[in-house]
Amino acid sequence: MNKKNSQWLFSALVVIGVIIKLFFLLQQKPLWWDTSVYIGMTKYITSGGAQGLWEPLRPPIWPLIISFFSFLGLPLIFFAKITQLLFSLGSVLLVFLIAKKLWGTEEARIASLLLLFTPVIVFYEGVMLTEIPAVFFGVLAVYFLVNEKYFLAGIFSGISFLTKFPMGLIFLGLVVSIISFKRNNILKLFFGFLIPVIIFLFVNFLIYQDPLLPLKEGSEIFEKSSWFYEKGSSYYFIELIKENVFFIFGLMGLFFLRKRKELALSLSFLFLFFYFGYIPHKEVRFYVLFLPFLALVSAKGIAEILKYKYSKFILFALIILFVPLAYGKFVDYYNFKVGFDEQYYSLIKNYDTKEALVSDPRFTLFSDKKLDLLYYKDYDEPTVMKKLRDAELVITNTCDIVCKNCEIKEKMFDYLKNNFATDYKEEKNNCTVFVFTRQT
Repeated sequence: MNKKNSQWLFSALVVIGVIIKLFFLLQQKPLWWDTSVYIGMTKYITSGGAQGLWEPLRPPIWPLIISFFSFLGLPLIFFAKITQLLFSLGSVLLVFLIAKKLWGTEEARIASLLLLFTPVIVFYEGVMLTEIPAVFFGVLAVYFLVNEKYFLAGIFSGISFLTKFPMGLIFLGLVVSIISFKRNNILKLFFGFLIPVIIFLFVNFLIYQDPLLPLKEGSEIFEKSSWFYEKGSSYYFIELIKENVFFIFGLMGLFFLRKRKELALSLSFLFLFFYFGYIPHKEVRFYVLFLPFLALVSAKGIAEILKYKYSKFILFALIILFVPLAYGKFVDYYNFKVGFDEQYYSLIKNYDTKEALVSDPRFTLFSDKKLDLLYYKDYDEPTVMKKLRDAELVITNTCDIVCKNCEIKEKMFDYLKNNFATDYKEEKNNCTVFVFTRQT
């Protein structure tokens, strides 16, 4: 294929990829638990703490970004989705630029198309969680390192870390790669990283009197909830191949990464891959965090394979395999819906209190009340009982209280039934919904 036709084909595929993304993005689906948390945090920020909710364990960058739209009075969910799309397309562009800088146009096109057409990325753009923006900032950090802008690499690795805490491994990868070939620039990287991180720690100290509280709570919750998401050690290997069969060339690509600047790519991928592979808590959304780096190393592997005789027949066979597998994944993601009981969440509208104690953050989508939360570490008995004593309105669902060997659950409901009026009770799908109001 000549250069002109190759460029036209690449451009056409990019347009098709963007159309698929827009198609998914414009779906109107119930919002996820975590998405609702970020919307509640946005309300908290824009109201000065009078509305919404706050979870200290959440990294601050994503709720701060979407708070900008609330300050301007713009439709929050619509613009949050558009922002996710722009971050995702930005990652595709950065992957193209990194590959072109290191290897050439052919590898750049392959890497960007691998990322563009991987179904899980398309799906999570519409979910509006932290993974897509965290990935963008992480890839941007690597891009600046490859272009020898070490201070900027440090800044954006710090921002990536403050968008999704495990992305701090990107910074570790950059440090190791710089030590191996540009030691005199290590201070630039460190100073860049420390600027956003020190601001974060200082604000934590002012608010919580503990600069490390979000990291401590995040680690604690992650450890306590891991039992619910445990998967086998081969989970990511299998799921990644289901997402995109061309990722099998990633191992070969790693073998060919021998230049010093390529070390940042391989380490960013390997640190994230082995970290998430090691911990028991495994979810599909976690491998979104290292997909751009896997796309890059896979593109390198594919480009090397193309140098051999008959390799094009192998790639053609993989394309034939990729199309139905990717189509099946896209269909699965399109049809996927989380449980969402609008009638349950609307119960909060019936009460005039300024605050409520709830066991599900999605109540913030239906009310501007300030919400206190009855989940995560709050299963600790002294914390739970203090919250119950201070509450005027409690809305909970027995299925929201999910914990391993959780004795506090029974004590909590005993206290509520003895000290509150049961204003509403309904059995739904083997769960019991309660609204408790303080007895006067």
